[in-house]
Amino acid sequence: MNPTHFETGEFRHTAGERIGNYLLDKPLGAGGFAEVWRAVEPNSERHVAVKIFFDRVTNDPTIWPKIREEPKKQPDHERIVPIYYSHLDPADGPGPYYIVMKLMEGGTLEEFLEEHSRLGPDDAVRIIRDVLDGLGYAHSKGIIHRDIKPSNILFSSQHRATLADFGIAKDQNKAGNTTTFGGGTATYMSPEQAEGLPLTRATDIYSLGTVLYETLAGKVPFDGPTDTAIIIARSKYDPPPLRQSAPDIPERLEKVILTCLDRNLEHRYADCNAMSRALDWAMVSAANSGTTQVSQQHDPQPEPPTPKKYWLIGGLAAAVLAVGLGYHQIRKTPPNPGVQDGLMQNASPQQQSVTKPNPRVAKDWAHVLWNDPDLANCVNVLDASQCNSMKQRSNLLQRTNFDKKTVAYDSELFENCMGYKPCVDLKEFKDKLTAPKDWPHATPNMLRACMGFPPCVAASRNRIRPIPDPPDPGGQPKIHLKPNGKSQFDPK
Repeated sequence: MNPTHFETGEFRHTAGERIGNYLLDKPLGAGGFAEVWRAVEPNSERHVAVKIFFDRVTNDPTIWPKIREEPKKQPDHERIVPIYYSHLDPADGPGPYYIVMKLMEGGTLEEFLEEHSRLGPDDAVRIIRDVLDGLGYAHSKGIIHRDIKPSNILFSSQHRATLADFGIAKDQNKAGNTTTFGGGTATYMSPEQAEGLPLTRATDIYSLGTVLYETLAGKVPFDGPTDTAIIIARSKYDPPPLRQSAPDIPERLEKVILTCLDRNLEHRYADCNAMSRALDWAMVSAANSGTTQVSQQHDPQPEPPTPKKYWLIGGLAAAVLAVGLGYHQIRKTPPNPGVQDGLMQNASPQQQSVTKPNPRVAKDWAHVLWNDPDLANCVNVLDASQCNSMKQRSNLLQRTNFDKKTVAYDSELFENCMGYKPCVDLKEFKDKLTAPKDWPHATPNMLRACMGFPPCVAASRNRIRPIPDPPDPGGQPKIHLKPNGKSQFDPK
């Protein structure tokens, strides 16, 4: 592998050299703080990755104390590269100082993009979903990564994306939460991080949104000759429309990315779960409208990557597409004229004989209840294909945690709750959610179930003490509307 495409290309060590108990084998890459080698652990013959820090870093009193905390800040999660051993404390002996990590055989997202330029929507979203799993867990522990970029997204031997390098991560559980030293990468850095302001989860959402933009478009939203030029452009301008560079991108997916890249952090997704749900609905919506997997019509994609670099998710994409197209057909297909209240008045004798074992043939599958007995056995019904599609949609409906009220406020499932009570209740709640005129004084119940609605999320994140509206004579909170009957906040 030619190291010159890495940030600095520095390699101070050589193959065959021993670092601690590890024998260096092959250089993997170099960055601003360290070089990374594949190495062998002599006792077990296990291959590992060894990250060796440069002397200029270990001798810098402003940087090194923070980087030394990396093993303590790196959470233990299957979507985060594990650390096996570290030698970072001078009390344990002289340098060189290093970290031993699991070797990720699939390479990095940066390497893949250098080879293939860009990915299609399904593959790109699959990668980001994996990263969101690991990043969301880190956030739950109070850890802000602060340096999310393609070179820090690695692929495992099972071809799953994992997040690496928590060297400049910030532990929100400790005092101080500003960017006080040269951490982060200007191309992917959020506006607030570039200004040295206090950071929240939203800064990582911004960086990951930039990675997704680059993965789909083949270029970053903001670029320039210097870091300063990039930071200034980002602070003044909106990112270029993604679909100009990649016409195959579903419109909803573009909206998700632009929400991540909003300069106002309060308008971004509140957390990784909200972003993940938004991606899910964007792809389901695209499948419903048949707008996925059309990249060949606009921008020919590269040959599928080798198993070492990536995986094919055609099976998953096909499954999502089948559910989506089935649902689309259900919504567009009128009730079968031969089925009236369970009676086959105009059906052929063959059709009548097929349906006799199940007289409760659904008249309109688009309104069948999610737990209707007909969904349990689609064999003996006339419209079996529609039944099967609705059965799959029923399974999807039950997997969206409606009881926890975590579904996004504009999700596609609201269009047809199929009689599923948690969904029906939440759909009614959605109408009230978009109505409050003054979110700092929103009712506590609404702040507990923001459903991804940005003004509500912002109020909840800022921990504004909610003051309930006085009840009306019927005992229900009042909803303040504009004269036109709409909230002053319009959903994105």
